[in-house]
Parts: sequence; structure tokens; C-alpha cells
Amino acid sequence: MRVNPETPASSTEKSSEANATRTLFRWQRSATGTQETASSDSAKKSDEKGPDIVASTFGDWIRLSVRLAEQLLPGAMPLKNIASYEESLKELSRKPEITPTISSRALEIAKSARTNTEKFEAIYDFVSQKIATVELPLGATGFVPRPAAEILTSGYATQEDKYVLFAALSTALQLRASAALTGYCDSKTEPRPSVFTHLLVSATDGKNKFWLDPALEVAPFGMISPSPKKCAFLLERLFL
Repeated sequence: MRVNPETPASSTEKSSEANATRTLFRWQRSATGTQETASSDSAKKSDEKGPDIVASTFGDWIRLSVRLAEQLLPGAMPLKNIASYEESLKELSRKPEITPTISSRALEIAKSARTNTEKFEAIYDFVSQKIATVELPLGATGFVPRPAAEILTSGYATQEDKYVLFAALSTALQLRASAALTGYCDSKTEPRPSVFTHLLVSATDGKNKFWLDPALEVAPFGMISPSPKKCAFLLERLFL
């Protein structure tokens, strides 16, 4: 837990019970109508100050990256639960599950494509335009997407679902895609997924790398919406 130094506790008190010692922090706050009367400059400074209290179950940003990458890979086993090095290597090589339905649809989508870039373009056009975007905030479902085959059948998807389907179709064509989150850049604060606002797809054809946003539906291949934060948080599974 992190307490913003610009908002110190009004008082602290230590109490002991048996073998446990606790520290109680108390804040006294009053509603003064500041939000309604503050100028835009003051409001901006308040936003930059950050929240008063931040709690996170992640030790660092790398662990958050690994955990979210695992959650966006349906069927993945958390690396922290694996005991042996050999099992970890096997799990790290896990790819999106390719069902017969996903495989046949991928081949159909890219049947006229001649290069890997054209295959990516075909997959992007399908996921962005043929799968309707469900307008939910990023992380509204706890970063727990549905299996790719279910997403394909339903015809609708959240940002996270669209990435899962895009990655599965890409894998079926021997291509690779990964996820990245945008909307936040301060790595000195406590790691938490709630600070991010959008999910992008990072794809490479072996020579070129593309940033894609299939949730926009109408954006051309390789075009993403402008972000006030000029950075991206890559989600990758790796040894801790």
C-alpha cells in the first residue's frame, strides 16, 4: 500500500493484540465544494498528484505484465504455481488454443493473402469489422476473456476478447501477436491494472511491427487512436 505524501494522515496509532502489532492511520476530510469551484489549473494539479491511497497485490510492474499476459491466454497456468523449471519452460511455450473452427476460419480469412503482412491485414479487417465491439471499460471483466472459439461464434467482443481472437487467428497462420495497454506511463507508482484505459495489439511479420486497435472498428490497418500518454505497457510472460 502506498500513501500519497501530499495527503498525510491526520493521526497514527499503534495497537498490540497478542503477537500482532497494528498501525492505524486516520484521515479527516471535509467536503468543501472544491471540485465545483476549483479552476482548471487547480484541477489538473490535483489529478497529477494522484490518489490519496493506492493498494496493489503486485510487487512490481513486471509481475503485473506477466499476470495480465497469463489472463489473456485462456487455459494458461500461472507461472507462480509451477514448481519445476521444466514445467515452466513448457508453460512459457504455450500458444493460444487453436480449435478446428478457429483454424478453418483463419484459412478462409487469409485465403487471398500472399504475405504475412497481408494475412495480418485480413485478420485485422475481420476482427475489427465483423466482430462487434462491446463498449465496456478496459478491465471491466477482470481481464478474464472468453475462449476464442466462443468469441467467434458470438460475433461480439470486449477489447480483451478482440485481442484473444486476433491472437488465436494469427497463431493458426503461424503468426504472432501480443497485447499492450495504454493510458498510463508512471512506472514509479504502485503497479495496478486499473490505471490503463485501452488495449492495443502488437503484431510482427518477421520484418515489420504493427500497432493495431481492432476495438475501434473503423480505423484502417496500422492506425491507432491518439493517446495522451505516449507509451505502451507490453504484456509478456517470462521468468520472474
